[in-house]
Amino acid sequence: MSDKPKIIVIESVSRTRRHIVIEYTQGDETRSVKSNENPLPEFNAALDGLMPLLVRIIEANDAYDTNLRISGVTMGTLRDVRTVRIHAKKSLALCGKMLSLDTPPVLLSTPTTEGGITEPIEASEAELIEAALEESKRYVLGDRAQGTLDLDDGEDDEEYDHDPLVSDNTEPLPMDGNVGKPAKKKKTKSE
Repeated sequence: MSDKPKIIVIESVSRTRRHIVIEYTQGDETRSVKSNENPLPEFNAALDGLMPLLVRIIEANDAYDTNLRISGVTMGTLRDVRTVRIHAKKSLALCGKMLSLDTPPVLLSTPTTEGGITEPIEASEAELIEAALEESKRYVLGDRAQGTLDLDDGEDDEEYDHDPLVSDNTEPLPMDGNVGKPAKKKKTKSE
């Protein structure tokens, strides 16, 4: 009995200047690839091609895409339809830091189940997502360019974690000491 090849379903894609991480399922197994090998030019072009969709989702004007870079996508499911969240980083000159953007999940098609739901993205935009996922599959299967990612490209990119709750880029809020409830007085025996 021969085993049929199992279909690869991309769950998330992340790219930084240091590495590319792709999480996927194959059959019942969840796997991931983390590599510093250069992707094919089509991989970067497919992710960069999501810029108009990102700008439309966050309802920004076209000038906002200056210093903005797509850093990945995360696939999900709502009811019976696949969704996508786009992740990006924008360099902010004023503070010299990176702003991390995560879109809310958007639908790739119209659900077949009843209930109020937002409209899905346009078919042409869904094709852009599918192209990015196909290029990610090619990367997982080993279709890569020669060499490794350029770690010394002069950019001041910070690593990006798609889960904002896990991010280590938080700083404590300054407290002046007059915040919150005052401490209870301890009663002394003389009172």
